[in-house]
Amino acid sequence: MKFNSKLSRYFVSGLLILSAHSIQSQNTDFDKKIGAENAKAADAEFGIYENEKLTAYVQSVGNRLVSALDETPFEFKFRIADDFTPNAFALPGGYVYVTRGILALVNTEDELAGVMAHEITHVTERHSIHQMRRGIIPQVLMLPGNIVGYVIGEHASKLINAPISITSAFTSNAYSRKQESEADTKGIALAAKAGYDPNALKNILDRLSKAIEYLTAQKERKSWLDDHPYTPDRIQNIIEVSKGITWQKKEGISANAISALDGLLLFDSPSKGIFNESVFIHPELGFTITFPKDWLTQNEANAVVAVRKDKKAAIYLGLINSDKTASEYAKEMEDDVFKKHKTKPVVSEPKGDSGYLVVLEDKSGKEIVYMHILWLKIGNNLFKLIGIAPKLFEENLKMTATSLRELNTKDRENIQISIMHGFKANKDETLKELANRSENASKLKGLSVINGLAEETKLKEGEYVKIVKKEYYKK
Repeated sequence: MKFNSKLSRYFVSGLLILSAHSIQSQNTDFDKKIGAENAKAADAEFGIYENEKLTAYVQSVGNRLVSALDETPFEFKFRIADDFTPNAFALPGGYVYVTRGILALVNTEDELAGVMAHEITHVTERHSIHQMRRGIIPQVLMLPGNIVGYVIGEHASKLINAPISITSAFTSNAYSRKQESEADTKGIALAAKAGYDPNALKNILDRLSKAIEYLTAQKERKSWLDDHPYTPDRIQNIIEVSKGITWQKKEGISANAISALDGLLLFDSPSKGIFNESVFIHPELGFTITFPKDWLTQNEANAVVAVRKDKKAAIYLGLINSDKTASEYAKEMEDDVFKKHKTKPVVSEPKGDSGYLVVLEDKSGKEIVYMHILWLKIGNNLFKLIGIAPKLFEENLKMTATSLRELNTKDRENIQISIMHGFKANKDETLKELANRSENASKLKGLSVINGLAEETKLKEGEYVKIVKKEYYKK
């Protein structure tokens, strides 16, 4: 939850519709222009992970790969996206991103090089430009009622302020099977030319597939209707193509990739806010809020959202301009609702010294729906909370609105983050035994996934294994 300004309207997956002819006629200046615009949007959406040592490492691997290209009109830039979703993506013009989540799965520098070479190939082959298509505007909560539609359309949707999700726009799902296969084939050839094992990409692809299965609790299945290639098919293709590649191993930039990744932040980033079950804490913006238990929560770039699983109620929280006071914003909304729907709020009252609450009632649908809109100033920031629910769940709206408050010293002192470290194994020690000895703070299954090791695997003396430690957040 970074509450950034409105994202660029030109995304790689498209709000532009270009004919095949017009795309072909464009020179690479178009790639650079569209890439630069979207790099700003991507930086705003994800944030850039601030870790000087790790950033330098990623850039060094990327630069070695670029130096192995025959020629390219693009100046490549390599960035770590501050997101734990395991992913890597490329923008036209040479912008290549790897997320914290994909770095957590890397065991060797060859694997990292394989991932980055794949993305570099998407750029050099101009796959994003050829794949442009219309974006899909995310659906918001749908409840019957005229005033409900007004609040969702005029207030909640603007609060989210994201006509298209960059997260989905830049994933490899935007590419065709043919383009993905080409990026694999040419990518591993590029990695090999730079002195990396071309076969290594298959290892991290397999680990990535297992990680997604673990995170989503859904096993990957092959579908002929899916544009994205099936991971086992990609792995088999990599094995076959690698057989025909002659390459010579070069010394890595780091002697041990796990050691190079030591100190990597896992899971939520404090700069965007942290969920602890239903409690959301944002140390940098200095607030906390408690959502109803068992509701689905999502931390977006510009808002944090909670929705009942049956989609009958939702709560949105975001930042708005503090040009006006809370009461002025409330009065403006009340006047607008009365003008358009001839309805006055059932509640209109100040909340403390710097807040104001308006409660609207909509009887135009099959059931009465309540909308709680709260403006509250915390520090220098003005927050806006919108809760929408039928009478049955209105109490959830009241409890959440009441819970929004400024962080205190105790809140800050209790914030913990998860950090990945390398840990040396003893001879014939199992992953389970190492986890116990190292006081690993993550679930054993998760540890097994990020290491690509079975829980009962016998480890070698001095073998580096990833573990997770809980540390108190200090800033």
